[in-house]
Amino acid sequence: MKKVKIGGIYMSIGISILIFFVSIIALVAEFILYFVIGIGTSFSGDINSLTGVAFLFVGLMIITGAIGVLAPICAVIGAISRNKSAGNTILIVMVILVGLFYFIGVPLSALSEKSSENIIVEEKKIDLGQRTEKKRKVVLQKEGIILGEQDLSVVEQKSDNPRTQIEVLEKQKQIVRPEKITEKQLKENYITEFLKIENFKISDGYEEFDTPGYDKPKKGIFGKIKNYGDRTISYLKLRVYFLDYSGDKIYEKEYTVVNTRAIFSFSDDPPIRPNYIKDFGFLIEKDAPSDWGGNVELEICKIDFQKDNE
Repeated sequence: MKKVKIGGIYMSIGISILIFFVSIIALVAEFILYFVIGIGTSFSGDINSLTGVAFLFVGLMIITGAIGVLAPICAVIGAISRNKSAGNTILIVMVILVGLFYFIGVPLSALSEKSSENIIVEEKKIDLGQRTEKKRKVVLQKEGIILGEQDLSVVEQKSDNPRTQIEVLEKQKQIVRPEKITEKQLKENYITEFLKIENFKISDGYEEFDTPGYDKPKKGIFGKIKNYGDRTISYLKLRVYFLDYSGDKIYEKEYTVVNTRAIFSFSDDPPIRPNYIKDFGFLIEKDAPSDWGGNVELEICKIDFQKDNE
């Protein structure tokens, strides 16, 4: 049987296999010892001692396992290379490297990671402080609550959590939580806040097949609608109120300005995107009642928002 030798000690392949099985027995013994000592340490309640015991025994088990695995490999290398000292030299060097990596490299890596975490935590604290005010206002606005400066100072003293702030004011009867806004209310609010009728006028116009100079011009309404919001409008209907000579409403009729989902349409009818303008014009003389005084009032009466998949 071939043998390798370091410092006058030969290690045969058979002995290396024996070392492998002995290392397995040692691993089991170390695990049992770690379990026994670990239980005693855990009862003491000292987390640092428990961590130290775990670190030590895991290191011992790693080195024991490394010896058991590397011994046969190094014995084979020594036998193949015919260098009696090569196998044992490699075994000793590898075991030392494994021990250094675990007992020195791992603690240094953990320390570096801890330092990085501390830096990140400090950066997050600074960033959180800068965003707290903005986040609080956003949450309050989403809840549909508008508070005065005095109310805000009260809740700031109670908690940094915006939702907790709302609960504080509710308990103090300073605010009343509104009901959840409906789709209809959302559209009505959007019409009021963001859709504006501009450059409206009543003027003469002609129907599609009329000939100017031959056919009589007819009264119509002309203007434009601008979308000042951030939603795209796919459907918009305009309501026209006809006024008598005293300025009272005597009749109404609705006209569709935008309908992107119309089935029977031979023209492109694009939606009104944010900041876009839509021109409109309708001949209304034929729809006007007999007592119409010539003036009208307009309002946007219905809209639909464009869906994300459209």
